[in-house]
Amino acid sequence: DLHTAAKRAYCSQIDIVKLLLAQKLSRVRRRPDIHGLSSLILDADEIRGLVRRRTLEDPTMTRARKELRTTDRVVKALIHEGIFSTRTTTSPVNGRSVGIIPKAELDQFKADHCTIFDLMRETGVNFRLIKRELDVRQIAPLLSSDRFWTDFYRRSDITDIVFK
Repeated sequence: DLHTAAKRAYCSQIDIVKLLLAQKLSRVRRRPDIHGLSSLILDADEIRGLVRRRTLEDPTMTRARKELRTTDRVVKALIHEGIFSTRTTTSPVNGRSVGIIPKAELDQFKADHCTIFDLMRETGVNFRLIKRELDVRQIAPLLSSDRFWTDFYRRSDITDIVFK
């Protein structure tokens, strides 16, 4: 029915009615035992293809969190402290407002900063050994966990470290 098709296509029922009135849907069937809009059997995949909006170039805050492999709280702190700027745009999936971070800023941040766990993934060395080596060399985090919920180190400060 119309309601189910709207939910599965991530659009409003009004969007579907507009497509019906414009005769843009090719796969429309009717149930003979029901009258009105409830009798329509619609293909959600066809509708989704017609109402789908452009994709976002810049990452949403959720995608930024996944790229940084961190939590929402950390991303919100980075935004609050002015490390990332944000803007609001319309989601291509459901048409609602969504906050996005400029991709260039996120990429630059990832190139310039890392956490101990990023280093662990990149080097294969246990995080305790990395932390110990950073402490021995007295390398302090550029962005500390008291404000950002995790420690971020400047990559240029740790490029010469060889982990044993």
